[in-house]
Amino acid sequence: MKYPFHTRLAAVLHYMAGQSSIKETAHLFSVGRTPLTRWLRAYRRQGKAGLEDRPARTYTAEFRLRVVLYVAENRC
Repeated sequence: MKYPFHTRLAAVLHYMAGQSSIKETAHLFSVGRTPLTRWLRAYRRQGKAGLEDRPARTYTAEFRLRVVLYVAENRC
């Protein structure tokens, strides 16, 4: 599930202010502890930019075919 930027930021700031534990913060903002932990790590490394939405990666059909062939040839 994708959460809006304002929810991610509010949850991170709430936790970092020392107002509650990760578990309590996750419950308060109705998010999982795992995503909250990832957001905290991203925020500590990059600030608000770490919480911004990023565009999904797109791969060409040619690239996908090369990956499939590589996996098949190398039994990965």
